[in-house]
Amino acid sequence: MTRRVAVLLSLVALCIGASAAAQSEAPLIDSPPGVVTDPPATPSVGMRPGEIVVLGRPLRLRLLSEQKGITYHVKVGESYGEQSGVAVGFGGGFGWHGWGYGAGGVMPYAGQSYSVHYRPICTAPCEITLISGVHRFAVSLNEREPLNLPALDFQQSSNVSVKYVDRRRLRRIGLAVFLVSTFLGAGLTLGGLNYGVRGEAIRYKPMFYTGVTIWAAGTISGLALMFQQDKAKVSVQP
Repeated sequence: MTRRVAVLLSLVALCIGASAAAQSEAPLIDSPPGVVTDPPATPSVGMRPGEIVVLGRPLRLRLLSEQKGITYHVKVGESYGEQSGVAVGFGGGFGWHGWGYGAGGVMPYAGQSYSVHYRPICTAPCEITLISGVHRFAVSLNEREPLNLPALDFQQSSNVSVKYVDRRRLRRIGLAVFLVSTFLGAGLTLGGLNYGVRGEAIRYKPMFYTGVTIWAAGTISGLALMFQQDKAKVSVQP
């Protein structure tokens, strides 16, 4: 009886040792390197299906300007549009010798439109926090139309300074030059003409050519000043 118990215990010990050896030699199976596992199916708090969260390091920006009334904006969208159609024109009139008619024409036209939408951030000087990466800003002076700034790549906290080049005064001067030259030049030009039946068409040549010169030079220079656009210069320093 004692011998049978000893043999049985020996067999049990051999079985346990063989099982432990097999487990120690079995390879460890893990995920292959470089495989990215999916996040949990449950969305984050406050997110809706289809939303994308851009990841990055939080940075602090100081938005500065030496001028007063500078407001920073961020680009939130853009829109495109197309339009086409056909313009039809005709005319008619009454003269000394009777009625007169003029046939017009048909002119097709097409055009495109593009607009950018911004949301105001703050009025300088101020501080904001955003994530690292490329951002597109715009600035405005005293609630005028925002001006685009070049795309800025932020990889560390920085100071952003903007200098707004206001050319509204030049546009006003251009309008004044255009109006004065138009009335003065037209007056001198018309005053130098001969309205009689006989004789040359130009009665006073110095007056006529002076008026034409003032009219042409004032129109060109006035329009050039009227179409001067504002500009914004930006500098970024760590």
